[in-house]
Amino acid sequence: MRFLDYLSSTRRPTPETPVLGGAAVRERILSLNRPTAPYQVRHGAVEHVDLVAEWKVLDESWSEIFSKAGMRRAFSIHMRLDEGRHNVRAIDYMRELSWEVGVRRARIQASWYRGQISETSFGRGYVFTENLSPTVTYDYRFQSAEIKSLLQEAVTSAGWTYKGIMFGRV
Repeated sequence: MRFLDYLSSTRRPTPETPVLGGAAVRERILSLNRPTAPYQVRHGAVEHVDLVAEWKVLDESWSEIFSKAGMRRAFSIHMRLDEGRHNVRAIDYMRELSWEVGVRRARIQASWYRGQISETSFGRGYVFTENLSPTVTYDYRFQSAEIKSLLQEAVTSAGWTYKGIMFGRV
């Protein structure tokens, strides 16, 4: 592995790995979806890319966990498949939204970052019952590496290179 590959999250297949076609790579990436995962992989036509992997912040079963934990971040990976070079170009996006509402004022603040991101978020919330025993109301741990490593494995096992983009366009 080259030094810049490490910094850019680029992963290359082993030389003996057979190279599959673009449709097979797309299907391998989409097959990472499962109902119990806190992320989803979907088509990226809205973002003008081939595929997007993202946290399920809007999914009914996960949105309550995100909101109870006060999570206001959205992490996604935008991917474009390049069949000529046998690589998947990928760039990470992190968006954060915060708001404050008070008497005679409201403030909304948003920020975003793009490049290669290594993010870990975790939390646990407790409430105390009538007999003063603590009860866990939410418990979560989200790591960007959870999504990224699965994507990298799906791509490299098909003989393609997962190329992390730090600057520029996918």
